[in-house]
Amino acid sequence: METRTQYYILFCFAQVCGIVSVILLGTFFGTNFSLNWSNSSKTFVHGFVMFLGLVYLQGTSISLFRVLNSIEKKYVKIGHIALHTVTFAMNIIGLVAIFDRGIDFSSSLHAWIGLITVILFSLQGVLGFLGYFYPKASEDIRKTMMPYHRNFGLAIFSMALINSLIGLNLFSVGDPPQVVWTGLLAILYGIFIFISVKASQFRRDNIYD
Repeated sequence: METRTQYYILFCFAQVCGIVSVILLGTFFGTNFSLNWSNSSKTFVHGFVMFLGLVYLQGTSISLFRVLNSIEKKYVKIGHIALHTVTFAMNIIGLVAIFDRGIDFSSSLHAWIGLITVILFSLQGVLGFLGYFYPKASEDIRKTMMPYHRNFGLAIFSMALINSLIGLNLFSVGDPPQVVWTGLLAILYGIFIFISVKASQFRRDNIYD
């Protein structure tokens, strides 16, 4: 089987896991959401948008440079930036919701990991934009930056995935099936994303552009 075919199959499996996990989580939160903007509604909004952004959209954004291998890289960069921008907007919505709820950061590991993840994601986005899109650093600097950019991106994605599982565990009392399956599918999604990014045979040429 050709390498590209293998990758497309892997990408499709990842997308199925990611999309179904988002749908399941949305179904669970949707049945418990109310328009009165109560503390529980704020928690549900926070959980859904953070999962959608930092887990699903970020993972898909990371994969674009592999799945769109034959498309000119500047257009792939635009897609990468667009998905990260949407994720950043999701982060803002999620943080506003949970801060408005009055969370006590000093007593929550989930809150601290989440805040650190959002800060690192934002810094990574700014540095990546400046270094690889506009004004764009020199080729030598881009080559030096790339391993750090890629590995820090995966580290941030890992932190987001782990923290989402911690957050999902808060809703798993009584083992609601949507939450359990969301977590399991999210783990599979993360594994597929890691394989697609780290496997050298899936990399495109001119990765430092």
